[in-house]
Amino acid sequence: MSNAIPAEINPKGYGHILDMLEDAVATYGDKPAYTSILQTFTYAQFGQMVDDFSSYLASLEGLEPGDRV
Repeated sequence: MSNAIPAEINPKGYGHILDMLEDAVATYGDKPAYTSILQTFTYAQFGQMVDDFSSYLASLEGLEPGDRV
């Protein structure tokens, strides 16, 4: 299996955006996912930030599944 990052993805291949993210983290974990002016984040780092943010949202009182944030 090639670790080349595709220029395009087929969104129909995933049931949910989280499935796509988890697949990208597992496949390309150490490769750059995002570069800002000051820093580059790997897919693994970005995945961890998503996990941390979702944990924070889950900890908020009164926020229910399906609520918009």
